[in-house]
Amino acid sequence: AVLDMHMPEMDGVSLARQLHAAAPQLPLVLFSSLGRTEVGAGAELFAAALHKPLRQSQLHDTLVTLMAGQAQPVPEAPVKPRLDAAMAERHPLRILLAEDNAVNQKLALRLLSQM
Repeated sequence: AVLDMHMPEMDGVSLARQLHAAAPQLPLVLFSSLGRTEVGAGAELFAAALHKPLRQSQLHDTLVTLMAGQAQPVPEAPVKPRLDAAMAERHPLRILLAEDNAVNQKLALRLLSQM
C-alpha cells in the first residue's frame, strides 16, 4: 500500500497502524515531504519512505524491490566535500570575475577568498 503522510481526515501513520493490524504482511510505502523523520515512532510500520516531489522511476524501483522481497536499500547521506586549505598554494589560479553589481562583487570575492 502506498500512503501519503498528509491526508485530509487521517495521517499516514494512523492509517498504517490500521492496515498493519488488518494485514501485517502488507508492505507499506510512505510519501512524505520529510521522509521517515516526519513519522517519528511509527517509522517501523513502513517498508520504504519516499520524499516528495517523487520521480516515477523512484516509485517504480521501490515497488519492484518490495514485490521481489528484497530489503529496501537505505540511501546514504551525501558526503560533504572538504576544503583543502593548501590547494591554492599548490595550484595557484587567476580568476576573472565579471560582475557589474557591487554587492555581488563583494560576495563573490568573499566566497573565492574562502576557497
